[in-house]
Amino acid sequence: MKTVLRQTCFSTLVENRTLAKMRSFLDEVANGTSDYRSVHNLTQEVRHQYEGRFLIELLQNAHDALYPLTDRRDEGRISVALSSEALYVANDGQPFQDSNFEKLTAFGQSDKDPEKSIGNKGIGFRSVLEVTDEPEIYSRAFRENPRFDGYCFRFHPRTAWQFEKSIGLLLEGSEWPTSPFDDHVRLLAWTETRRDMFRAQCLARGRNWIFEELKYLSPYLLPLPTAIDVGNSTLTFFMDEGYATVVRLPLKDDAFEKALSSVDDIEHTSVLFLERLGMLSLDSGTVRRNILRRQKRLGDQLRGRIVTIETEMAQQGSSKTGYLLWERTIGGEADLAGMKRVREAVAELQGSWLDVGFLFRLQTGPQGFPRERGRALPEPLAQVSMLRPSILQGSPAPP
Repeated sequence: MKTVLRQTCFSTLVENRTLAKMRSFLDEVANGTSDYRSVHNLTQEVRHQYEGRFLIELLQNAHDALYPLTDRRDEGRISVALSSEALYVANDGQPFQDSNFEKLTAFGQSDKDPEKSIGNKGIGFRSVLEVTDEPEIYSRAFRENPRFDGYCFRFHPRTAWQFEKSIGLLLEGSEWPTSPFDDHVRLLAWTETRRDMFRAQCLARGRNWIFEELKYLSPYLLPLPTAIDVGNSTLTFFMDEGYATVVRLPLKDDAFEKALSSVDDIEHTSVLFLERLGMLSLDSGTVRRNILRRQKRLGDQLRGRIVTIETEMAQQGSSKTGYLLWERTIGGEADLAGMKRVREAVAELQGSWLDVGFLFRLQTGPQGFPRERGRALPEPLAQVSMLRPSILQGSPAPP
């Protein structure tokens, strides 16, 4: 009974979010404004600017949900699985919270701390529209709960049209049109004057104008509650294995090859900067890989650390690579001049994604180990890479 009540509570929260967005849309129509069109256009722009990055964005989101190493309550797992019908990305970190849900169903907002998270613009999730029209999310209410009984919701491109009947009644003079989700819930509580303003705005443009305008209300602001399909073996596997949240992307008809390529293109260096990650599992349907990440801090002023990444593949054994990483912060409150230089540089960047990479080799000792201050390091790190993830916008770097 408690599980049923809890799921009902979350379903109501999801429905209420969509009702609030629809009320805002109708208010704009009554006011003669159309900010919703700007959001629609920005969603389409993000979709194109983030082309080819949807899996990277999902991995970054999943990583940000993991608990920090200093507060590890889990194994720091992220799992990616591809079937002929859908792509799945699961993590065993913190379940979806109210703030996560609210920001995901807004645009250009995020509850992430930019000092602790890789992504903080709140728009990267829209990149999944490259391969799906109907993203789904399943999460637990609490980490220890046995089922996905928390925020479970989906998006659908035709959600806005569920309100056609209610809007039609409003145009015909109804005082209290109701929600399509519940006949006992009013869609609006407008005064007569407000209703007349709305009708005047709509009828001045033609009776069908408002229904055509619904296509400019982004469906990815309008979540719908959903429940786990117990017949879906992949979802039930992630649930039984203790994962906290799963993103499921039902694939468009022509998106399988693109999704397959994205999974296969993930390399061991993709996890280099994912500090909370312990293991990334990748299953493309034909090839299975586990990428394990371990790190040890050096205790120097530049927050140096040794990162060891091991890749395990069935029937092919494993391979291990080591890296030395250092950090230096440019800008921030302690370096206002640096902050200004960074902002000026970013302002000059163009519209494509910039990859910045550096590769260099340390002088090695007698056993082939790199030296640090004349001492051989304890691990066989023959090469050191410093890679920056693609998080800046700009034109391609020159060769």
